[in-house]
Amino acid sequence: MRELEGPAAMVAAVGELIGMSRFVELGERDVRLYNESVGAEPSESTVPEGLIVARTASLMMELIVVAGRKFGLNYGIDDVRLDEILIGSRIRLRLVLAECEMRDEHTVDAAWAIGVEVDGRGAVGGFTARTRYIF
Repeated sequence: MRELEGPAAMVAAVGELIGMSRFVELGERDVRLYNESVGAEPSESTVPEGLIVARTASLMMELIVVAGRKFGLNYGIDDVRLDEILIGSRIRLRLVLAECEMRDEHTVDAAWAIGVEVDGRGAVGGFTARTRYIF
């Protein structure tokens, strides 16, 4: 986990790799529980896109802490590209601080470049996106 020492440190860290998460498996149980919770039709072989997005959000929160902030407000995700990820695959998150702008002396608007690596596929290959947070 990387601790960013407040908004000014975030602005200084633009372009840096913030971290790589641990690998997590997207197994049959995860897919079943997700499908039941959203009322989706089950897939026999691929992980639902919504589950991939949800899992990346939780992994992201394991990678960063902004000093003096109790939470960040997610207000959007764009530039999403999803590839099929097979049930049982192991994924990990690669997180880069892509943009950061001070809104005022206490608030920062940050865009994060997210990449998901699927174990065995090499570099980022399952999901890429940019997500925006206000801290």
